[in-house]
Amino acid sequence: MALQLPETFSSPQDFDKATSANYTEVKVKHTHLEWTIDWDNHVFHGLAVLSLTALKEVGKVVLDTSYLDIKKVEVDGQEVKYTVGERRGTLGSALEFQLPEVVDKGEVSDATGMGIRHRKNPSQPVFASSARIRRRLGADYQNIEVKITYSTTKDCTAVGWLTPEQTKSGKYPYLYSQSQAVSSAGTFLPPS
Repeated sequence: MALQLPETFSSPQDFDKATSANYTEVKVKHTHLEWTIDWDNHVFHGLAVLSLTALKEVGKVVLDTSYLDIKKVEVDGQEVKYTVGERRGTLGSALEFQLPEVVDKGEVSDATGMGIRHRKNPSQPVFASSARIRRRLGADYQNIEVKITYSTTKDCTAVGWLTPEQTKSGKYPYLYSQSQAVSSAGTFLPPS
């Protein structure tokens, strides 16, 4: 089967084969993480909140994951259906979900939850309330929030755990991260 290149690439060398993410359609501009570390069970529990920019008209988001247990995906404060694809060796599994509306090129989805919104027209003021943004800016602005609640698993390669006996002092456990290659998809859902 011939490789289907996105229209923005001129050669196969421009295309990243080490990701399942639709990075040619949507770009992650900011990631906010909140984690609780479970030292006893060697897992992280938490969430990732993403700010996205559409590089072309887009209606879905695909992100890389690796040994994550996805609990919930929310878009604009409402839970949405999602799929986690089958594991593809070291590439991990694709997390895919639909956006409630198609986002046009250049529009920004702010998922920080902080009430700060980017605007399409810089002369229009930014308001702290998303309800006011919708009312004042109407269809000129896409206001989409993406929040993914998840846990790592025992198979996660992005973090390693040492018992106190494995450390020099022998007193405290040790946690280290290992985010080279695609291992980072095991903690914070980036396009690898």
